[in-house]
Amino acid sequence: MFGPAFAPLKTDGSGNLRPQQLQALALLEQAGWHADGDRLVNAQGEPLAFTFLNAQNGVERLLLPWKRTLKQIGIDLQIRRIDPSQYVESADGARLRHDRQRLPDERVTGP
Repeated sequence: MFGPAFAPLKTDGSGNLRPQQLQALALLEQAGWHADGDRLVNAQGEPLAFTFLNAQNGVERLLLPWKRTLKQIGIDLQIRRIDPSQYVESADGARLRHDRQRLPDERVTGP
């Protein structure tokens, strides 16, 4: 009924992600993105950029390597720390479209 289960790409653990970055660039090129200097842009010249809203303590340490890797292929990732009430307001107000997923090491306290 469904296709094969998603499996993340495997690396050798060295931190060298160049083969995966080249694969990502090829897919982005197929989708209409191209290099313009040190950034990726679409046909209208708009850069590929997005903001990660973070309402959790300690997540920045997980996001910074991801930001660095994306920057190497021309994608701008901004990390914006907001308080939980702003996060809920953003999600409820439908100003932002996103899927919320907990990161693997997130600690949940309370009932």
